[in-house]
Amino acid sequence: MSDDVLNIEMNRDDEVKILRLRTNEGSFADIEVRPGPDEGVVLMIYQILEDKSRKAVKWVPNLQMI
Repeated sequence: MSDDVLNIEMNRDDEVKILRLRTNEGSFADIEVRPGPDEGVVLMIYQILEDKSRKAVKWVPNLQMI
């Protein structure tokens, strides 16, 4: 694997985690990882706008943790 991969450890009982994507100029996206149904997780991807508000751009339901 590439050295550019960042592994985030999660447990099935974790609360919401937010992964913030940044450049030197600031944040441009958030990825929320939250518990979902059937022992899975749900991803919500948000674009961070110039006024620091967030706009939902993608919802990924029920990814199974193996």
